[in-house]
Amino acid sequence: VFLSTVFFVFSPLLVEAQVVINEIAWMGTSVDGVEQKQWWRYEWLELRNASDVAVSFEGWTVELSRQQLDFKIPLQDTIPPKGYFLVGASDKVPNLDLNYANLAGKFINSGQRVVLKNSTGEIVDEVDATKGWPAGDNETKQTMESCKACDIGFQTSENPGGTPKTPNSSGVRPLQQKTEELGFL
Repeated sequence: VFLSTVFFVFSPLLVEAQVVINEIAWMGTSVDGVEQKQWWRYEWLELRNASDVAVSFEGWTVELSRQQLDFKIPLQDTIPPKGYFLVGASDKVPNLDLNYANLAGKFINSGQRVVLKNSTGEIVDEVDATKGWPAGDNETKQTMESCKACDIGFQTSENPGGTPKTPNSSGVRPLQQKTEELGFL
């Protein structure tokens, strides 16, 4: 009985730890019917659930900050098992799960800290890019993708516009020079 109680009490935390910040279009993305100079308005953030169970986002937030909190996004709904959840600045962003219009222009091109918190305020995942985004390209609109095999944990997407709600690309290499300049290596 004791072992089953311990597993029941701690298993939700293990599931939450498997929800990660998977991809960030901090520079915005191309949108059909919108002028290129306005693409910066169409930023998005993708979360990925690596677990075998759905996770409710009730009470969860994503926080963007530099020296202090810049912006907080309240999450809602549920992320499916082995699935993705896309938070975007407009319903013009394809495959959107949460249209959070206030997100437009909130990712700072020079870098930011992005923190995913659960309903009790605990940090589930974070990206500290306060010294600059370690990946992604503002000119080509290639996103920043998570990459377990990369030294810094991120890579620039092989595809302009990234891979929203699909597995990440094999990435663009090399990033070493940029990451050394930003102090990530």
